[in-house]
Amino acid sequence: MSLPCLTNESEKDFDDSRKALSALETYLGSTVNTLESDIQKTLNTLKSHLGTLKSNVGSKVKRLDGDLKVLEEDFRKNVGYWIGLTDLKEGDWRWTFDQSNVTYKQWSNGNGSKELRLIALLTIL
Repeated sequence: MSLPCLTNESEKDFDDSRKALSALETYLGSTVNTLESDIQKTLNTLKSHLGTLKSNVGSKVKRLDGDLKVLEEDFRKNVGYWIGLTDLKEGDWRWTFDQSNVTYKQWSNGNGSKELRLIALLTIL
């Protein structure tokens, strides 16, 4: 293509620029296709993980429901559960998992004050 108002050198620069822009367009098109493909793969992976997560949550909910049914049965049988308190040093009540001091609130007259043994075992009445 010959442009009468351009010198030979300008025309060469113009053609070189056109080729560079064409190569850039090809490169950008390829990059966009790669990105679209990668995004689709990522979405598919996330969908798969979401399905697995839903399945895991569902099984945990079922297990929790079973545990609640056991607690309900125990409630009817007056069963007690140890909740993790110990007084290895007499009267110094601590949580077994980290040995932190126990704090408590008085929940009714005579309960939860000096008789900490009342809260060392959770009794379902």
